[in-house]
Parts: sequence; structure tokens; C-alpha cells
Amino acid sequence: MHCAPMPSERLVRARRLVLERLADPSLAPEDLASALNLSMRALYDEFRRHQLAPPATFIRELRLERCYLALLDAANRRNTITHIALEHGFVDGAHFARIFRQRYGISPAELRRRQGSLEH
Repeated sequence: MHCAPMPSERLVRARRLVLERLADPSLAPEDLASALNLSMRALYDEFRRHQLAPPATFIRELRLERCYLALLDAANRRNTITHIALEHGFVDGAHFARIFRQRYGISPAELRRRQGSLEH
């Protein structure tokens, strides 16, 4: 059986940094490399060594995951989908909806509708 390597301290710090700056649309792999005192090549190597997606994809996936959870959270019911997307670092609601659908196979609006129907 093959197990993925345990995340390194650098990757734990990278994840924490992304979560702290999730709302910042300018957050980029260069910021992670700088914060971790790594070259860009070393940053990509670190992600690859731990069988993770490249840093830009890692950032986008964390944003999508947090948006997904926010859309399911009844506390966000009054927030528009675009507001939730912007709150998590996306700069365009249409782009967010497109990549959300690609990732989850459902639009953010449909996810919200389904969740609403389960609550009633």
C-alpha cells in the first residue's frame, strides 16, 4: 500500500498562510515562496514531493473548498453567491461559477437550492 508523505512543516505553514489571506485576490505562489523563504523552484518541488497540486492550484482549491462550505452554511443564506466568492479571493462571480461547476459538477446556485430544499 502506498501512502502519501506526511505534510512538511513548510506545507503546514503554506496552508495556514493561504487560509489567513484567502480573501486577498492577489495571493500568489510567489507570496508563499517569499513567506517560506523558498525559491519558486523549491516551492514547486516541495508541493510535488508531497504529491500535491501546484501552488496556484492549491490556492484555488482551498478557495473553492471554503466557498463550498460557505454556500452550505445557513449563516450565509443572505449573502449573494458573488459576495461569498469575493470574500474568498475570487475577483469575478462568473469566473467563480464556471470553475466551481468544473470542480464540483454543480453550479453554486444549484448547490444552494439543493441545500435549501433539504432544510425545509
